Amino acid sequence: MKWLIGLFIFLASGSSVMGQEVVSGWDDPAAGLAGWEKGSSITFTEYHDSGGNPGGHVRAYGNLTTGLLNKQPEFTGNYIEKNYNNISLDIMVNLQQLPNFKPAITLRYSPSFAGWNYELADFTINAGVWQHFEVYFDPAWSDAEAQAHGWSLSPGPTKSFQETLAHVWAVSVTSPYPQITSKNLGYDNFKLSHAAPPPAAPATESQGQEGESTEEAEQPVKTIPGVRRPMRLLKDRIK
Repeated sequence: MKWLIGLFIFLASGSSVMGQEVVSGWDDPAAGLAGWEKGSSITFTEYHDSGGNPGGHVRAYGNLTTGLLNKQPEFTGNYIEKNYNNISLDIMVNLQQLPNFKPAITLRYSPSFAGWNYELADFTINAGVWQHFEVYFDPAWSDAEAQAHGWSLSPGPTKSFQETLAHVWAVSVTSPYPQITSKNLGYDNFKLSHAAPPPAAPATESQGQEGESTEEAEQPVKTIPGVRRPMRLLKDRIK
């Protein structure tokens, strides 16, 4: 595939690529899940052509661990060569009663090795509101550096953070939950991209909801790698 600077390439999968960026917005009903798979064998998925942030979106629901997984070439491979250092996505709670079970981004080297996980710690169970998350990382981090920035390893055989980021077999967003209850989460605008390295100062961006602003939001933005940045809702995005 050719990477064209300044021109979107709309793939048959329903994802789009621009330079060093790939995004699934699920806005094409003909594409459905756009190459995404169930994040676990017990996940149920639904495509909705409306109700997203904006446009279409995908819902994943069920008991225990549910979510979405992608093994397409655009979303996997060597993140160092592709210059990816940012993962962003939008999540909306349709049903979840227990607040302590939060989604996590997982990057896996292969099915034989445990994944590297980043829990979206600021996730809340406020229903019907799109929450935006951004995770910054450096593919060249040592394991200690990755862990210091919030990444953790699942139990089992492991590859280093650098090895994993140079050979990503799959990227997923999943959420654990007890068997006795069920949850339903909506997903939209899953994006891999390269972002300017955030300043080292330990501060995060803060913005109000759509149509609102705060003094804090108007100050210069400072972030640290691996930390979710609360963002303004994206309803005013050009469709």
